[in-house]
Amino acid sequence: MNRASIAACIVAAALGSTASAQWYWPPTEGVGVAPECPTPSSELVVRAAGDWPDSCPPNTARVSVNGFEVDFDLSTEPPPGFCLSVITAYSIEASFGPLPEGEYTVYTTYFIDGVERLPRQRVASFVVDPACGPCYADCDESGDLDFFDFLCFQNAFAAGEPYADCDQSGDLDFFDFLCFQNEFAAGCP
Repeated sequence: MNRASIAACIVAAALGSTASAQWYWPPTEGVGVAPECPTPSSELVVRAAGDWPDSCPPNTARVSVNGFEVDFDLSTEPPPGFCLSVITAYSIEASFGPLPEGEYTVYTTYFIDGVERLPRQRVASFVVDPACGPCYADCDESGDLDFFDFLCFQNAFAAGEPYADCDQSGDLDFFDFLCFQNEFAAGCP
């Protein structure tokens, strides 16, 4: 975006324009939901980030769920008196859930003092799936499959931890090592 475009957007924002085609709405860095693959027992976090056209970016977030629609409402509270015309980076998040199995759509709306200032926009979607969850082979939960996962599994086996019963036979034995090796070779989704 060139300086003239940025200046035009800042002037429009300063004049109170709430047209739906604002360069900063929906959030310029997007809206995301974590974890990436939630289960019906997962607590979720929705996060928005981006650049705002003045020094009064959203600082309050609220989540409501209606069926398979998640509304992530952003607002600036208390209502700002005066905002400098300077592009300001922001990041805001809110926790919610757990949610039942299904596919969800996330919408975001911007409010000031309870009045909609920027329109509701569809910004993301996600699926709650009971098949999701931690990857068994990532024993140390580092997010990478590596030698340290084998060490972690070996330590769990030596300590007699239930996790080490990979084949769920009720016994810790050589077959658990083979099972872990197969899980490791299969990788993580």
